[in-house]
Parts: sequence; structure tokens; C-alpha cells
Amino acid sequence: MGKTSRPVTAGVLNIITGVIGLTGAFTAFFAFFAMTVTLDIYIPVFPEFISGVVLAFAIISLLFSLLIVVSGVFATQRKYWGLALAGSIAAVLGLFFLGIPALILVALSKDEFDRAAT
Repeated sequence: MGKTSRPVTAGVLNIITGVIGLTGAFTAFFAFFAMTVTLDIYIPVFPEFISGVVLAFAIISLLFSLLIVVSGVFATQRKYWGLALAGSIAAVLGLFFLGIPALILVALSKDEFDRAAT
């Protein structure tokens, strides 16, 4: 079977999803630091666990987004089908309207990935 544009399209969709996720992660990190610095001054009865929840969300979002971007890069290179598939599954959890097409395209293009790298 010849090479199609399916893996490249899936990779681009994953990279877009990952960049959007990274933007959200950095926004959550900013919110965490803003909460720890300013809320103690303005709202002294602010529950401290909320800033911990925001930090945990930021870290998890950062890790998932990095996985999605790396898998998108490998999908465009047609390497490591398993990693590309895992990143596409993570992309479904991030932005389902971009992740579902990426997941379908990666799954359908398994034969186009490098055999030595999978």
C-alpha cells in the first residue's frame, strides 16, 4: 500500500491539540502562582487545597500535552505507531473534536508506519 497523508494529518491534529493543551497548562500554572501570592492577602480564609488542585491539574495537563505533541511529531514522521496511537488517545481526552479524527487516522494508517520503529 502506498503512502497517504493520513499519518501527517493525524500528526498535525495532535500537535494542534497539544499546543492548545500546553497553553492551558501554562495558564493553570499562572493561576496557581497568582493564587498563592495574592489570595492570601485579599481572601485570608481561602482554602489552601484549591491551589493544590490547580497545581495538580497544571502538571497533569502539561504531561498529557507533551505526550500529544511528541506523538504528533512521530506520526508526521511515520515512526513509533504505538506512541502515535497513545498520543491520539490522549488527544481524545483533551479536545475530542480534534482527537477523534486523529485517533481514527492513526489507527487506519498502521501499515504506513516504519516497521523497525514499532
